[in-house]
Amino acid sequence: PLDDDAAMAIIRQASQFILRPPAQQSEFRERAGAVLFQLSFTNFDNVLSFVYNTIQSSSSEDDIVNAYSQIGYMNFNCRCLSELLDRLHKNSKTIKKSAIQLAFARSVRKAIWNWIDNYPMEFVALYQPGNRNLNDQEQLFDVIDGWFAKSKKKIDAWPAQTMLLILCPDVLRRVTETSKPTDNKAKFIEAIITGLRPNKYSEAAVICGVDIYKVATYMSASDKPAIRHLVTRIEPELCMCLFQQNEPFKASETGLELKLMSDTLTAAFLLSYRKAMNSLYKDALDLSFPALWKLVALEALLRIAKQQIARLPWSPAISEVYSYHSSNIRALLNEFLNQTRVNTDRRARK
Repeated sequence: PLDDDAAMAIIRQASQFILRPPAQQSEFRERAGAVLFQLSFTNFDNVLSFVYNTIQSSSSEDDIVNAYSQIGYMNFNCRCLSELLDRLHKNSKTIKKSAIQLAFARSVRKAIWNWIDNYPMEFVALYQPGNRNLNDQEQLFDVIDGWFAKSKKKIDAWPAQTMLLILCPDVLRRVTETSKPTDNKAKFIEAIITGLRPNKYSEAAVICGVDIYKVATYMSASDKPAIRHLVTRIEPELCMCLFQQNEPFKASETGLELKLMSDTLTAAFLLSYRKAMNSLYKDALDLSFPALWKLVALEALLRIAKQQIARLPWSPAISEVYSYHSSNIRALLNEFLNQTRVNTDRRARK
């Protein structure tokens, strides 16, 4: 670890680049974020104190919202995530403005994903019997639910609430096994499933559904975790919503639908490669289907290939694709190559 003075000096500088990068130079933000990520690994207490002190001491709504955004760049192991969520829960009682509440919720989701992505075996351990190494996050779920229950922006908090429920394996099992939703957690899950059908909640529901899909890949099917059971409930509606040839899914944010589709294809392969190869990938790699589908299929396969070194023991290998779709992939790449040559020739004639 760096000494406190050196760490704080770097944190302040990195923070400035994250919040106010030079115009048109977003790479400065990403590089500064990488610095903050590394510093939160070696000097976690310094980084958390800096962010938390800004939240506590600032009277500017924008400064507080920006401080919460920095949490998304931090490195969290289980202990650090637990400390963060405990602090956030204590601080939640003083938050009254909706913009800060929303920034709070978004920071919660990002922090949980940072932990899962970087410490997957700690997350796997959370679902082992008798091993609840994170404080129960039901109360934080209830806080956010209370903020947005009667708000038109309630769906903006759904992704954070989804991730908080995922941190509560026992609660998740209870709500997925109930036939009639009675408490707010069970009703929340039902709202997501209903939202996957075409309506004004579809985009938020899809984001939550994809998060559930992705999280389930970290769980072995042999352990029969509740999250896998939840996947079987949302899968038909989620895939129908994202992969409909006649009515392509459109997100409000540019490029978001591509990411959601690619994430879903990646997770589908990791969860059940045989099923995925015979359904989603079969359509996505068909030359007669939309170009976007082909793009997300190739992106998903490339991501799976890159993950091979660090893949979990129960995850299938990229080689499982070969016997199913090697000829389709070859034909697709040849089509792209031929189109590139045609475009190059046209430009050359001009």
